[in-house]
Amino acid sequence: MLRQRSSRLAALLAGAVNAGWAAAAVREQLNTAPGDKVQELTLQQLSVALSAYVASSMQPPARVLQQVSQRLEQVLHKEFNADDITTALNSLAFFGHQASETLIEAIRASLARTYFAEITPVQLGTLMLAIAELGHRNHKLLSAVAREVVDRVDDFGPVELSEIMWSFAVLGHRHERMVDVVTQSLLFRLSDMPVASMSQLVCAFAVLKHKDAVTDVFLDAVSDEALKKVEAFEAGDMANMMWAYASLGHWSYVDADLISAVTARMLRVHKELNASSMVNVVWALAKTDYAGNANRRTRTLLDNIAKSAMSQMECFTPEQLSRLLWAFSTLHHWHEELYDAVAAETLLQVNSFLPCHLADMVSAYAHMVHHPGPLLDQMTHRILPKLDTMDAGALCSVLWAHGVLQTLTPDLFDKVCQTLETKSLGEFKPHDFERAFHAELLLEADLESKKREDFRKLPKWIRQYAYRAWQDRIYFDRNVTWFQQEVVSDQMFCHLSGSLVSYSTSTSTQSLPKPLTGVTYMSLIELGVNFELEKFLADGCHTVDIVLRIPGKPRLGINMDPPQRFSSNRPYRPLAEAVCQRRLLAAQGWEMITLPQHEWRRNVSQKERAVYLEKLLDCSLEDSHDSLKRITNDSDASAACRKAALQAAAAAARAAQLQEHG
Repeated sequence: MLRQRSSRLAALLAGAVNAGWAAAAVREQLNTAPGDKVQELTLQQLSVALSAYVASSMQPPARVLQQVSQRLEQVLHKEFNADDITTALNSLAFFGHQASETLIEAIRASLARTYFAEITPVQLGTLMLAIAELGHRNHKLLSAVAREVVDRVDDFGPVELSEIMWSFAVLGHRHERMVDVVTQSLLFRLSDMPVASMSQLVCAFAVLKHKDAVTDVFLDAVSDEALKKVEAFEAGDMANMMWAYASLGHWSYVDADLISAVTARMLRVHKELNASSMVNVVWALAKTDYAGNANRRTRTLLDNIAKSAMSQMECFTPEQLSRLLWAFSTLHHWHEELYDAVAAETLLQVNSFLPCHLADMVSAYAHMVHHPGPLLDQMTHRILPKLDTMDAGALCSVLWAHGVLQTLTPDLFDKVCQTLETKSLGEFKPHDFERAFHAELLLEADLESKKREDFRKLPKWIRQYAYRAWQDRIYFDRNVTWFQQEVVSDQMFCHLSGSLVSYSTSTSTQSLPKPLTGVTYMSLIELGVNFELEKFLADGCHTVDIVLRIPGKPRLGINMDPPQRFSSNRPYRPLAEAVCQRRLLAAQGWEMITLPQHEWRRNVSQKERAVYLEKLLDCSLEDSHDSLKRITNDSDASAACRKAALQAAAAAARAAQLQEHG
C-alpha cells in the first residue's frame, strides 16, 4: 500500500513537471506520503510540490515542510538548478518556515562547487531575494556572491544588481567594495533602469546606512532621472524612495521641482498606498526643509492620507502609528479626526507599544495641544514602570508633554527626574535640556495658579545645563522672524531704527529692532503708541517682543508669533510653543496681544495693518473702558514731529541707497 502511494506521488509530480500540476491532487498525496518516500523526490519534484501548496493558498503541515527542507539539503549535494531552488525557497518563505542554516550552507556549497558557472545573473538575483526572505545570513555565501558581482558587474543588468543589493540590505550585510562597484556601474546606466529597481536600490542604501561622496553623486543622478520618470512610479515604489532619501538625510539636496513633482504624483495615486507606504510618505515629508510650512498641495495630500489612514487604522503596527502621528505633528498639520482615530487604535494596542514609541506619541499630541483622552493615562501607566529603559530625550519629552497638557504632577515630575539624574551628560541634547526646563516652568506656574505646595526641582547639575540651554533659546531664537518680505532692505531699516527707538519711553538698554519686524514698529509709531522693544523679564526666562506703554496697563505686550507656532493648515491652531508662552507670561501677570502671521498677511498695505493693530489694541483695552484714540490723543505738534522723523529717516535711507549704487 505504501509502495503504491509512493509511486502514485512520483507519477503525479512527474506529470506536474511536464504538463502543469493539479494542486489539490499533489497536496493530498504529499500530505499522506510517508517520510521516507518524500526523501526520494528530486529537486524539481520538491519545487513543484511546494508550488502546489502555494497555488492553493493552503498551509502545509509542519511535518511536510520539515521533510521537504531536509530533502532539499540532501539533493543540493548532487544537483543544482537555480530556478527550482529559488521556487522552493520562496515557497518556504511564503509559509513562514524557518529554513535551517545547513540548507543555506548547502546552497553556498553548490554554488562554490560550480563556480557560479551554472547560474545566470538573473537567476542569482532572484535566488538572493529568496534567501533574504528566509532571513538567514551566511557570511561565506554573501562574500562569494559579492566577489562574483565585483568581478562580473558589467554582465549584470540594473534589475539584478538592485535585487542583490536589496538582499544584502535585508540580511544586514555590508560589503563596501561591492556597493562602490555597483554604484559606479549604475551611475551611467540609470536611463535603462526601471523605476521599481531604482527605488529598491535607493532603499538598500538607506537600510545599510551607506552614504558617502559617491553615494551623494549617485542619489543626485537618481533624483534627476526620477523627475523624468515620475509618472511611471507605482505608489509604493515612490513612497519607499521618499523614505530612503529622508533616511539618508538627502532631502535637503533634492531639487524643489522633484519634491513638487513627487507630491503631485502622490496626490493622484494616494489611494493605492498601504499603511506602511502612508507612513513612509508623511515621515519623508516631515524630514524635508518644508516641515511646518507646507504648501497647499502638500496640505491636500496630507488630508487625503489622513482619510485613507483612518479607513485602514487596524492595519498599522504600533511603530507605524507612532511614526504617523509624529510626522503629522512635525508637519504641524491639524486633523482632529485622525488624531482621535490614532488615539482609539493605540488604546486597543497600548500594551504592544515600546516606551519610546509612547513617548513620541504623547509628545506629538502635546505639540499639537490635543489631549488624547483616556489614552494619556494608559500611556503614562505603561511608561512609568519602564522609565529606566528610556533615553534622556524620551524622558524629557514625557515631562514636557505632560506640562503642556497640564497633567504634570509633582509626583510624576519627581519620578522622571530621579531617572534623569542617572543619565550621563552625553545622553542629553540641548533640545532635551530645553524641554526639561520648560516642563519645570509649566509645573511651577500651574501649582502657583492653584496655590499648591512647592515641588522638587530638576536635579542641580541638570538644571544648570537646562537653564543655560533655555536662555540660549530665548536670546538666539531659532525661528527667524517672518516679516522679511515686507521690508525693502536691511540698510533702509538701519536708518529707520534710530527713529523707532527714540519713541520708546524706556531708558533701559535697548536692543535694536530686528530688521524683519520693521513694519510692525512703524505701524505702532503711526498709531502714536509708545513702546519698548524686546524686553527680557527679570527672571531671564521670558521675553516680550514689544511692551506697550499704556496708562493703567503696566504689563501689556505684543508677541509676534512666527508660522512655526501655528498649525500649517486652517484653522491655524496655536501650537504648544505659543500656548505655553502665553500661559507662562499670564502667570507673571502679563496680558499679551498675539500677532499671528496668517492674520497679519491678510492686511497687505501699511494702512490696513495699522487699522488691524488698532483693533487689537482696542480689544485689549475694553476692560478698562479706554480706547486707543483717547490714550494717544497727544498734541498736533507731537504728531507732526513723529511724521517728520519718519519722513527724514526714509529720505536718508533712499539717499544712502542712491549713493551706494553710484
